[in-house]
Amino acid sequence: MHMTGRLSFFLILILALPEASGGVITAFDFDDGTLQGWTPEPFFGGVVENIGAGGNPDGFLRVKDTVAQGGGLFLRAPAPLFGDLSGFFGIRYDVFVFDNGSATTVAPEVFIHGGPNNTTYRSLVKAAPVVLNQWYTIMVEFNAAGFRRSGLLGSVGHDSFNEVLSDVHGVFINMDASTSGEFEAGLDNVALQSVLEPATIAMWAVMGGIGFLAHCRRTKSSLPR
Repeated sequence: MHMTGRLSFFLILILALPEASGGVITAFDFDDGTLQGWTPEPFFGGVVENIGAGGNPDGFLRVKDTVAQGGGLFLRAPAPLFGDLSGFFGIRYDVFVFDNGSATTVAPEVFIHGGPNNTTYRSLVKAAPVVLNQWYTIMVEFNAAGFRRSGLLGSVGHDSFNEVLSDVHGVFINMDASTSGEFEAGLDNVALQSVLEPATIAMWAVMGGIGFLAHCRRTKSSLPR
């Protein structure tokens, strides 16, 4: 086979890699009319329901606060969003924050609870701009700089972030975006993200292939004729 043909065949194989080899590992799209295993925490001061249309796209989870300025709105993720998550890049999710005027203060944020001493870490998503009345994606990287220790969710320990990430007991998304007793936020397309996305793998393969082809051409041109 000609060298260019071999390279093309190699690149086609790389680009055809399944998504499980990089990128999204598991996802919750809420398109089946259920909560897909997500559960409200016992002190959940509101109502969570699956709405069959209007998500990003189709079904999504909508949370309403029924206790203004009181109670939490924590949704707990099911398996496999616990255990050892140290090999993942982070978690991403789509949110729709309802505009409740000046009462709307934060975007839904991630809490990770675990470690040998039951420690909770809280993401710093609330520092990001809050987009209202439209779907947008939040990507939370699993690194210590993006989290701070929190006293919520039964936290009593002082484990490091890496200790918690390698022994996660629970991942939570706090849907309490405002201090009003109204619809707070919608949640859709929650996914664990691996370290490398397929597009990144493909890009590296293309760059490596181009370099390999250039090397072969140089080698061929240097051969005696």
